[in-house]
Amino acid sequence: MIECQVVIKRWGNSFGLVLPKVFMRINKIKPDDRVRIIITKIDKKNAAKQLWGALPQLSSSEELEKWVDKDFDIR
Repeated sequence: MIECQVVIKRWGNSFGLVLPKVFMRINKIKPDDRVRIIITKIDKKNAAKQLWGALPQLSSSEELEKWVDKDFDIR
């Protein structure tokens, strides 16, 4: 399971969301696959704190890149 944040957009009389391609590839999700989505509204005032507060204290962008990539085998 992978968690990502997306923005809900209006599509005609409906609403929709777009999943980033990298998440689709990691989970081997293809068009017309059925998926389970758990929806949680994010407090905009604390969104950055919620995201960046979860990251470890790293001294460089290179360390951050390694930390992010360690769990993903993106090829």
